Formats: sequence, C-alpha cells, structure tokens
Amino acid sequence: TTLPEQLVSIMAAVQGKTDMAVGNAVGSVTANLGLIMAISVVCMPGVIRRGDYLLKSLLMLSAAGVLVWGCRRGGVGLALSLPLLAIFAVFTYENIRGANRAMHCGGDLGPLRTRPRKRAVFFQCLKFSLGAALLVDSASALARLAGVSERIIGVTIVAIGTSLPELVTTVTAIVKKQSALSVGNILGANILDLTMILPLSALISAQTLPVSAASARIDL
Repeated sequence: TTLPEQLVSIMAAVQGKTDMAVGNAVGSVTANLGLIMAISVVCMPGVIRRGDYLLKSLLMLSAAGVLVWGCRRGGVGLALSLPLLAIFAVFTYENIRGANRAMHCGGDLGPLRTRPRKRAVFFQCLKFSLGAALLVDSASALARLAGVSERIIGVTIVAIGTSLPELVTTVTAIVKKQSALSVGNILGANILDLTMILPLSALISAQTLPVSAASARIDL
C-alpha cells in the first residue's frame, strides 16, 4: 500500500521538489497514525498480540529517531540513507521469515487467483505512473495558487491522498473485524515510508535531499 508514496516522493525528488518529497513521506506517517489508525481504534477495539508487533514497532521508532536526528543536521544523504536501509533490510528479513513460518504451519490460503495478463499489468502500471506524475504537478500548482509552500501541500493534501490505500485496507479490516490486519498494515507502511522512500529519493536524485528547518522542527 506504500507504492503511491514511493512513486510520488521519487518523482518529486527527481523534479527538484525536495520539500514535497520529504513532506509526503513524513506526512504519510502522520496521516497513517493520526487519522487512519485513529479511525480503526474508534471503530473496533485494537486487540492484538504484543509479541507479534513488538519488533515492527521498535523498527518504526528507530527509523523515526534516525531520521529526526539526521535531518536536524542537514538532510537525507548517503550517510543517513545507510542506517535507514539497514532497518529496511531487517524489516524485510523478518517479514520473509514470518511468511515462511506461516507457510510451514499450513492454513487455508483460499482459492488461487488467475494470473493477470501482461498487457493488462503494463497498462495499469502506466496509468498509475501517469497519475502520480500528474499529482506532483497538480500539487505544485495548487501550492502556487494558494500561496503556501510545497512542504505544506506535501505534508497535508498529497500525504493524505497517497495514504488512501492504507485507509481502504483499514476499512476492510473494520468490516472483517480484524484489528491485527489494520495495525500490521499501518506499521509496515510507516516503516517503508521512513526507511525506503527518502533514501531512494536521495539516491535517484544523486544529491542530498535538503530538509527545511520548519520540516525538521514541526513535521518530523
């Protein structure tokens, strides 16, 4: 569900709109926790097994701490990307190990779906990429029309817009009364937002992503 955030932030970074790239990544985490998880908690009790999410919670907090510490001293460059990518690697390894463990335990995985046609996949990816590019350009135009910075638009409208997949997953979890699905999705999305989006944006743009003082002080 983090693909929209990744694509929008990377496109913004490539276009030199670093405030929007940082604002979208950080704002998405705020929207996930302050809006979407809040909806989940209000609509159903958040009963989960603490042990199942302890490591993910620690990884999310560690990534946030590294990002806050690094950005207050400049921006997101290679030195800050390495520890964030290391946290992402631990998160990925733990997910693969958990998936293998679940497969060995067995269970009903439901009916297998037919593979989509390659042509259909190509056109869906093309439409998705075009939509993300238009979102970045529209957000920049909106910022100019409203007379506010791209950081404000990125951390609010763009961040909430790219967090809609997490909202859909949470609504699905509420309907199915599966609070663990909602919590796990939000924790995982936040870890990916913090550990992969900004480092990738910095590496692809081949420069350190500068973080404004306002973003470091308020958003982070």
